[in-house]
Amino acid sequence: MFSFEGDFKGKRNINLGGRNVKVDKAELLRKAQLERQQRERERLKLQSAYKIQAFWRGRACVKKLRADARAEWDRQIEQCFGQLAAGTQHSIGKTTLSLVRQFWFFYSPLKDHQRLEVSLCRLLLCTSSLGVPILMSPYLEGLIPGWKLALAKILAICLESIAVNHGLSMANPEDVSNVIKVLRVALDPDTYTLLQRQSDAADWSGIYRGQTMSILSTLYESIRGFFLSHHLEHKRLPSITTLVHISTFPMQILQNNDPSMLRIFVSQLLTVPVLPNRIGIDALAHFSQRLPLKNIIAFMAEDADVYSLVEQQRIKQDTDPFAALLGNILAFAQPKLSKFEAELMGAYASVLQQLIQRLPAHYLNAITRDGDNRTASTAIASDDDEDDEMELSQTVPRIDPHLRKWLSSLLKPSHLEPIVRSLPAQNATLTPTASTQTQRVGSFLLALMTSWSHQKSDIGTILLFRIDTGLLQRLWTISRQSRLWETLATFRSLENAMTDPSFSGEWSMLVLFCELFVRLLTTLGDDELFGNKTPFSVQNLVELSEVMKNITFDLFWNERPESHGGIAGTMISLSHLTDVFTRLLQQIHARDSRRGFCPKDHWLMLNTPFDHSTFTDLVLQETSDSGSSITAKNSKARPCRAILGNIPFVIPFETRVSIFRAWVLLDREENGLDENWHAPVARVTIRRQYVFEDGFTHLNALGPSLKSRIAITFVSEQGLVEAGIDGGGVFKEFLTTLSRQAFDMNYGLFQATSEQLLYPSPHSYAAQDMQLHHLEFLGRIVGKALYEGVLVDVAFANFFLAKWLGQRSYLDDLPSLDPGLYQGLMFLKQYEGDVERDLGLTFSIDDAEFGEAKTINLIPNGANIPVTKENRIQYIYLMANYKLNTQIQRQCQAFFSGLIDLIDPQWLKMFNQQELQILLGGTSTPVNVADLKQNTTYAGGFAATHPTMVMLWDLLEHEFDNEQISELVKFVTSCKRPPLLGFKELRPGFCIRMAGEEVDRLPTASTCVNLLKMPAYTDKASMRR
Repeated sequence: MFSFEGDFKGKRNINLGGRNVKVDKAELLRKAQLERQQRERERLKLQSAYKIQAFWRGRACVKKLRADARAEWDRQIEQCFGQLAAGTQHSIGKTTLSLVRQFWFFYSPLKDHQRLEVSLCRLLLCTSSLGVPILMSPYLEGLIPGWKLALAKILAICLESIAVNHGLSMANPEDVSNVIKVLRVALDPDTYTLLQRQSDAADWSGIYRGQTMSILSTLYESIRGFFLSHHLEHKRLPSITTLVHISTFPMQILQNNDPSMLRIFVSQLLTVPVLPNRIGIDALAHFSQRLPLKNIIAFMAEDADVYSLVEQQRIKQDTDPFAALLGNILAFAQPKLSKFEAELMGAYASVLQQLIQRLPAHYLNAITRDGDNRTASTAIASDDDEDDEMELSQTVPRIDPHLRKWLSSLLKPSHLEPIVRSLPAQNATLTPTASTQTQRVGSFLLALMTSWSHQKSDIGTILLFRIDTGLLQRLWTISRQSRLWETLATFRSLENAMTDPSFSGEWSMLVLFCELFVRLLTTLGDDELFGNKTPFSVQNLVELSEVMKNITFDLFWNERPESHGGIAGTMISLSHLTDVFTRLLQQIHARDSRRGFCPKDHWLMLNTPFDHSTFTDLVLQETSDSGSSITAKNSKARPCRAILGNIPFVIPFETRVSIFRAWVLLDREENGLDENWHAPVARVTIRRQYVFEDGFTHLNALGPSLKSRIAITFVSEQGLVEAGIDGGGVFKEFLTTLSRQAFDMNYGLFQATSEQLLYPSPHSYAAQDMQLHHLEFLGRIVGKALYEGVLVDVAFANFFLAKWLGQRSYLDDLPSLDPGLYQGLMFLKQYEGDVERDLGLTFSIDDAEFGEAKTINLIPNGANIPVTKENRIQYIYLMANYKLNTQIQRQCQAFFSGLIDLIDPQWLKMFNQQELQILLGGTSTPVNVADLKQNTTYAGGFAATHPTMVMLWDLLEHEFDNEQISELVKFVTSCKRPPLLGFKELRPGFCIRMAGEEVDRLPTASTCVNLLKMPAYTDKASMRR
């Protein structure tokens, strides 16, 4: 490439090929560029070679220098040991400083650990002529500045080496290594006390503080690493015991409220998983005694930076650091809780709450999963448990059994009771300090219930029944005195209250109160709730429901985005807030529906941003498929549906019935069922004496097609086909006749309560496959009646109707099913004696059917688990659940599966149980004669002005009582109750036809078409007769 022959010009390239070669310009430039790049690479290779050679020569030189230094150091230290043995060493401090400086020059962990352990540390531990360890001699010889640096360096080297050989001596495995001994001497405050006695020329306490703080972070990080590198069975190692003592030395002289020290101590040492289990019993007692737990708790309650440091540990260990820290705090705090004053207990609750908030999602639920220790009350899981289990298996690893034990103590009554008892007394003045204390405790308890959803029922039981502190009443009293309650009660801006962090503690108290009150209501009968056996008056319930109604309506009506953070400064999400308020409202409304303690129109939203016709239009509005932008009006369609599905009682019943009818009409239009040319989907012949059997045989297989028109032909008991064309009236007669037969208890499918309300039979016969098919068919028949607006004279029990709404039934429904069992459970609940010894109950039921006795366990192995004072609430809950839900579960599911073939479940959720019964069988209000008169048509010669009709209406309005009028309505329509929205809704309409002028004849009726056939009576006596 380069010429060194003296020619400064390049040789010309002469082409002897006989032809001229043209070189493209672009190709020429490309070649030039490649040549430049090649020259550059050659130059870089040459430079790299220079650097590598220089580095290698430097390292070789350093290696030789260090080898020479090691040899010289070995010679000097042997000489030093000889002089010490001979007693001729006088300036040991200077010699030590020189040796330490030489040592850190050549020190390599792999090559020089033996020199560190056997030579240097052994030398430093020897006693000098001054009576102190040689480690401290340079200080007494006036070498303080130089020795501070040298000692810090050598301590850092020792900390790096503590894990070698498990921290044990190479010469004696029963003893700790000299490395750890040097750390113990250098960090022991007693060493500096000894220096103080030798000389008062220096501030030895200040030197100790400075020396310790300079290595504090490295100290605890190294001890942490040592613990994590050893298994729990190594806890009796002498090195671990010594390191535990070393870890407490800084606390003896440093300020226990020093933020820097506490942050390092908490983030490094207290995040070691299951720390108490890694320490021998004697060392643990020493550590617990020296641990400044109160200072740590008070500090962690106020300092946010410590949690940021703990967060950094997540990438360094398998166990979540917040879970490890929570377990350690619980382990060391529980023996001392009884000595915590109220303010410190509030700080403790705040620390627990902040740690729980930072745990991974579902972490506490994994404790229940891994331990497989669900209790009786947990056996009735929430609706979300299955989803939680799926997420658990995907997100949370198995939890160490020892950590699980410490975390499980969160739920122990012995742990929760002192926390709850630290709250101010119910009649105490609520000072700012007491308010803060209450909010902290409330926030912790709510965080515990929210994060540990699998144990929410247990937590509620403990707080309400195991700890006799009046917690619920205290929360209610304090919540009513809060700024938040004033804001909500006056219906100011809910959004401002949700986003203002200053309300966070008050929100936590209110939501905790609602969670516990919902739990309490599931275990209270109506007689308890209204019989002065609870601290809540009717006025309290009215006030509470009024505020909750307004808030919940706002939460549904003013949709917030999914990204909404919920309540600022808490774990309360928007969905959680909406859910708990909705459940509480539903519970109170259910009680009011039975006992009627709220004022008229209490549940209605009277000051709404819409009228009821607008609301109906929004609900019925269909989503556009054109992809056009959503207007402000139709953006409210979804909130309206949410209101109907969750708190429908804020909308008048008549409006909801209209919406139900409109939904049915839309469904009919979508399926083309109202077109005149639409042929019947089936033509069925029904024998009068076998209406149920024939109906099941011919119609059950239709499924959802039962919505269509069905043509019925009756065959009389004599085997004759009854004349007539089914235009809808005959099918109505079929429905009413089938209902009377099928719901007869002789069929064995249904039983009746003491109030003659029907529910599926709990006997095993009703759970057989054929009977379940019969129940499914009956569900379709009831659905057909609802779909067609045909009233049937059947009354169902409330707890059975609740299943139509997807709801569970609770203790308050039990009196309607089994009053005797309910009274027995109430006796058990209030029993003051020894429940286990005196009553001898177990978590099982002894049942007898067809002369055969059997035992049914309410929980696994329930027959061997006694009912005690502590678990009797779970027993009451499970017994009511078995009777009201579990025992008839298959029968209810079969009935409901048939019902929803025709009726959308969301349509039903607009109503409660009492309203469903009205929807099915009509209102129990007196018959409105004026409404009946207005909606009656006439035929066969009758008219509104006909003398017989004038006389009939006068008789009904002025002489017949309501019972007589109802019997007349039943005679004509087969149902004594009037339609929900008046007789204008009756299909076919109420009609009176003249049946001749023979006044000695009795009137007749065709219930299939709601037709009254009446002779033209001329006097009231004949008409009345």
